[in-house]
Amino acid sequence: MLHIIVEDLRGYIALVTPQGHLTLSEIAFFRATMRTVIQDYHRIIIDLGGVYKIDAAGLGELLTTYAVAISAKVFIGLTNLTRHSHDLTVIAKLVTIFPIIDQETLSRETRPEGPSRGQAARSADGTAETEIYLPNESRLLSGETVAIKVLPAGRWCFGEVLQVSVDQIILSCNRALLRGTEVELSWGDNVAIAVVESCNAVGEKGYRAVLRERNGSLGNAVGDLDSAA
Repeated sequence: MLHIIVEDLRGYIALVTPQGHLTLSEIAFFRATMRTVIQDYHRIIIDLGGVYKIDAAGLGELLTTYAVAISAKVFIGLTNLTRHSHDLTVIAKLVTIFPIIDQETLSRETRPEGPSRGQAARSADGTAETEIYLPNESRLLSGETVAIKVLPAGRWCFGEVLQVSVDQIILSCNRALLRGTEVELSWGDNVAIAVVESCNAVGEKGYRAVLRERNGSLGNAVGDLDSAA
């Protein structure tokens, strides 16, 4: 039996929490749910903490879901992928494909901005209960978490905005970005293209990157920008 909870966070992030077994007998339900979520959201995080068994069919469906999301230009990552819950061979395959979201990043990414649009709980019997609220507008501000897609390869990582000016963003991120690389930033319903001016290591696992907008895309995406103090 598989039960799936889809939480709407900040109007554009879906936190998908499967509970039960992700196996051959359940993947059709998982596939149908994920296709709907991919159509409706810009960012998707799958919490695997409640999945106690993943067989070869379930693993294959996760990888197919990733490919479908990427082709639709949707960020998709995993969280709560632990040795306690999953076979090490499954973990080894998933971490080579999916971005893995740690709990600190997940907390920043899903930090509420006023009321969410609602929550939908679905189970294999097809039942669902949904509450809908009006979405909130999203502007790029210091403290905002952005999804960063390296072009054209398509690798994703997260960054936290430290400072914003008219044509420049300074952010911290968990992956090194090469100087001169073009990246796509997404937050809320907004997308901007920027070029990496510099990226330096800060501590053991973090980086500080300076990005410059390309062709005015940053200003066009967000209008008036605020600068961090």
